[in-house]
Amino acid sequence: MAAQIRADRHARPGRSAPRGRDTPPCDDRGTQRQDGRPWCTGRDAFPTSRPTSWAPDHVPFDFVMGIGHRDRALSLLESPYLVEEWGLPKDVVLISGDGHSWIGLDYRACGRHGEPSVAWFDADDDSGLTLAPDFRSFIEGLTSPGSPA
Repeated sequence: MAAQIRADRHARPGRSAPRGRDTPPCDDRGTQRQDGRPWCTGRDAFPTSRPTSWAPDHVPFDFVMGIGHRDRALSLLESPYLVEEWGLPKDVVLISGDGHSWIGLDYRACGRHGEPSVAWFDADDDSGLTLAPDFRSFIEGLTSPGSPA
């Protein structure tokens, strides 16, 4: 069951997301660092079923946004602004990206208290691709670029 999220000064890292959404449950074994830094050493790509603007067979996942505000680092709390700025779907919490392409928790089908899928969004060509049905499946599916899926 997902934990209710509060984006305030009392929120604990790993338990907060913008707009009152619930974060998906996840076992974080194997994670090296987070909060805008590398996520899993040697597992920084997710295989795709079709080509994307990034590569013919994968999308990158080399960092995860932190929670809170830090100089020169994007934050989960900036999702509402970034979604509007880049014309992305409204019910998405971005977790990684560079402005032209993003990976986010997609709440469009499940609602604000459901378990979101994980999706790739390309702002330049206005396309998207569901990567995994949930965050745990996404993390378990991470691989190295060029590795067999």
